[in-house]
Amino acid sequence: MIRFLTATFVASLVTLLATGCGDGLTLLPAAGLVTYQGKPVEGASVVFVPDSGIPGTGTTDAAGKFAMQTNGKPGVLAGKHKVTISKASAPAGLPANPTPEDMMKMASAGKMSQSKSEIPTKYAVVQGGLTAEVSADKKEFNFELTD
Repeated sequence: MIRFLTATFVASLVTLLATGCGDGLTLLPAAGLVTYQGKPVEGASVVFVPDSGIPGTGTTDAAGKFAMQTNGKPGVLAGKHKVTISKASAPAGLPANPTPEDMMKMASAGKMSQSKSEIPTKYAVVQGGLTAEVSADKKEFNFELTD
């Protein structure tokens, strides 16, 4: 669980640190579908990590569909990407819109580690085996996750 949360934190941090950098990037559209055990996954975080450059991010909707963005702009860099997909349920007792203080209280009480992944955590790490090669001809990516 710690590894899952660390991977999610690192992916988020990389994206946040990259915000504001890279004006003038050439981005290509990238979108797709995430399913787990044949059912669409809602609210999953999808990250495309290129061999070099800024990662793109997306979130699945109720139908499991996602569209990627990089630095708040539609699309991702062309080329090969490692892909991470994660979805964790919120820890019990976490308010709907937690403040940093709420999260600190829960973390100090050891309750943050009680969140659990709703899909296998092997997909939340860059070494999880998911890949995508984005090009002008290839912009749709479907990920069928299994146990």
